[in-house]
Amino acid sequence: MRLALRRLLVNPVVTAPSPSAPPDRKQRNAVASYLFVCSGGGHLSELHTLAEQLRIPVEEQFWATPEGGLSRSLLAGREVAALHEAPPRAVVPLLRNVLVGWSLLRRRRFDAVFSTGASPALSILPLAVLRGIPAHYIESAARVDGPSFSGRILAKLPGVATYTQYRSWADARWRFGGAIFENYHVEDVPPQPIRRAVVSVGTQDGYPFSRFFEAVVPLLEGVEVLWQTGMTDVSGLGIEGRPSVPHGELVAAMAEADVVIAHGGVGTALSAIEQGRVPILVPRRLAHGEHVDDHQVQIAARLAESGLAVHAEAGDLSREILEHAASRRVVAAAERPRFVLQTSVPNPRSRWRRLTSLIGGLVPRRARG
Repeated sequence: MRLALRRLLVNPVVTAPSPSAPPDRKQRNAVASYLFVCSGGGHLSELHTLAEQLRIPVEEQFWATPEGGLSRSLLAGREVAALHEAPPRAVVPLLRNVLVGWSLLRRRRFDAVFSTGASPALSILPLAVLRGIPAHYIESAARVDGPSFSGRILAKLPGVATYTQYRSWADARWRFGGAIFENYHVEDVPPQPIRRAVVSVGTQDGYPFSRFFEAVVPLLEGVEVLWQTGMTDVSGLGIEGRPSVPHGELVAAMAEADVVIAHGGVGTALSAIEQGRVPILVPRRLAHGEHVDDHQVQIAARLAESGLAVHAEAGDLSREILEHAASRRVVAAAERPRFVLQTSVPNPRSRWRRLTSLIGGLVPRRARG
């Protein structure tokens, strides 16, 4: 098995055509079907937006992602297969999702597979390649300076087309096809008193963000606040925190808020920007045990450079920063720009049958569908 996979990585491959836009359904004998694979949270929010930029109709979308409030809200009307929650770099859930993906790809026919990561991309995109299905990995907008751990692995696998959302580090392997934050500009609005606020730090387990709340709470005295606190214990801060908030309720509150203060997660930033708000982004820091790395620093800084966010460290937050963010609004273009796919994707079709047979022998019979 190990030798076979190694041969797949190092041997030359043939090239299979992959259209830069989804096929016209009128030209097909059957309805097209496209598989979207991702983690929950920001990865899901990004891929949901990118599906629109790919111009793939809802009825042709099939999703594989962990079940949760966000997926139920964003993916209404779509077919969804539930994946196992996979914390960053956790091996066991990654392998469990391999079994889910194996069963799914045996039961269903897909014209292409798309993913923004994280762990589920490693579980399912290689299986798609082995079955001769065009596989597209779009690196998260959080990765400003280069690919993630998952992206670096997938870039070594022939058959996976890889994309960056930043022209600054695009190259022959990492193509620029578009970006989720490209179709916005910012306008100033007359200053108004801050009466309503949304504070949100996502829902990922294992990473509390106590210093953030300790800095924010004193600044919002007398303000009506929706506190989405994740797993952080805020019991001693005198606020009514909610670990999670339904997506519809959260974005509605953002649309009514004078200011949004959040961690540097792409999903939260995207939600605020889509509601016309310039969020104040306070990045989680690896040194404080708040995330697995410092990628939130990168995205907060990049969005601040473009004017779409205000970047602040927890210790630097002030009422003046809140008022500055509240005096600006984001305006979206009339239509999202199309995300352009590679015109060809390496696809080792001559080897997939032998390799899938080898993998199939390792998969328990009950998991094969």
